Formats: sequence, C-alpha cells, structure tokens
Amino acid sequence: MRTSPCAPGTRPSSRRWGTQAESGLFSSEEGTWRRRLEADLGNLRAALSWGAEHDAELMLRLAGALWRFWWVHPTEGRMWLKRAVMAGGSEAPAALRAKALDGWRCLGNPWGTGIFLGKLGDVAQARGVDARAAALYRESLDFWQSQGELVHDQETFWAMDRDAL
Repeated sequence: MRTSPCAPGTRPSSRRWGTQAESGLFSSEEGTWRRRLEADLGNLRAALSWGAEHDAELMLRLAGALWRFWWVHPTEGRMWLKRAVMAGGSEAPAALRAKALDGWRCLGNPWGTGIFLGKLGDVAQARGVDARAAALYRESLDFWQSQGELVHDQETFWAMDRDAL
C-alpha cells in the first residue's frame, strides 16, 4: 500500500483527513472526495483497523465522519460504524457516538434509498443536469409514496419545485 494521510500510525493526519473528507462529502466537492476515498479504501480500512487496536476514539471519529461515504458500501459501513461504537464504549464523547450511531441507522434504514435518490438529484441539479435531477427526484418521490411517508414526500416535492424556479 502506498503512504497516504490515512495510513496506520498517522493518528493526527488521519483525524485531520477524516474531518476534511467529512466536510468535502457535504459540499460541491462530494464527487471528488468520493473518488479520493474509493481510491484510498485500503488505507482507510487499515486506519480503521489500527484505530480498533490502538485508538478507539480515532476509529469512532473517522468512521462517523465518513458515514456518508459508506452509502456506496452500506454493509461494510455498518460494520465499521458498529465496531467503532462498540470500541469507543461509554468513554467516547457523546457527539462522536451519536454521529456514528446516526450513520449506522441511516445505512440500515430502508428509507436510505429514498434519501440517497434525493441526494443524487441534488448533485445532478448542482451540476446543471436538470433532466437527470428531475428523474432522480421522481424516483425518490415514488419511493416515499410507496412507503406512505409524507414528510420526505413533501421534502422531495419542495426540491422538485425549487429546481423548477
């Protein structure tokens, strides 16, 4: 494996890299960050494994910061998030545990499908691919309606209307 900011034994840079990636995953640079994380997945796994053995808080911080990345690897993501919460125990900061647990819940929730479709619509809309955004919002809306979920149904309508303006 090549050296990366996420390599085992580089605790400060792993923490910094996780924080940067988390911010990037919630920005217009999401695609760039997803590609970076995907390319460095082996080192990411190594850093999480190292954290499990040597620094449970780092593992919890890193796994929780990257919960949105785990949408493309939901089974593995749930595993890392669960391990991180278990390793952190009650000594870990509550905010870190809450973030990891929320990510774990989102990945295991069948509604994640609807959320993910809506987020993909947001990305397509931000890139100016309006027809694709509309199709993704429609898929999200169909999902929410099939679940009888009115709150997310309304959020999707709002996103569709916002993009029509």
